Amino acid sequence: MWDVSHVPNPPPAFSPKVFNPISDLDSFKSAEAAAKDTSWESLLTPGGGFIQVEKENGEEIGFGVSMFHQLHCLIMIRSMLLGQPMSHAHEASDWSEDNMHWLHCLDYLAQAILCAADDTLEKPGFTKNFKGKLVEGIDGMNHTHQCRNSSELWHTVYDSETKPRKSRLLGQTTVYPIPGRDSEGKNWVTSES
Repeated sequence: MWDVSHVPNPPPAFSPKVFNPISDLDSFKSAEAAAKDTSWESLLTPGGGFIQVEKENGEEIGFGVSMFHQLHCLIMIRSMLLGQPMSHAHEASDWSEDNMHWLHCLDYLAQAILCAADDTLEKPGFTKNFKGKLVEGIDGMNHTHQCRNSSELWHTVYDSETKPRKSRLLGQTTVYPIPGRDSEGKNWVTSES
């Protein structure tokens, strides 16, 4: 593991995480119950997951962050499947008018899954089907995965919404730089001014 003790905001560490449902299990009972579940929207920061960055010249710019783009896509597809209206239209007000958006999201999510290449072994067990009957299968829950610290990333992006992050604290293409170097390859400065 990297020694990041000298890095002011080290990259998120990998840590074990057991997958549990995001939603309250009551929301699995019907599409109507699922449509009332607000837990999915709380996965995004209030600003939608855009990290605000202060460039060297003082200009501020918002960058999308892949984790939040992926969550946005998943939330949008979930809304579509639940028969809810588009929560934010790019140029259309109805799902059938904006195939490009949700088809892009499916493609983007497939690439994100391949990028993560989660190799966790999921042991078969018993799970309930839609009739409440126990059936043998794999539901992906209650297995320990080796995950990046999404909570740390969420808070870094959230904090930037009120105090933009200095550009020198970013990696060249990531929120967190390679430990010990800034986005220009210079050694870290130990305090943000």
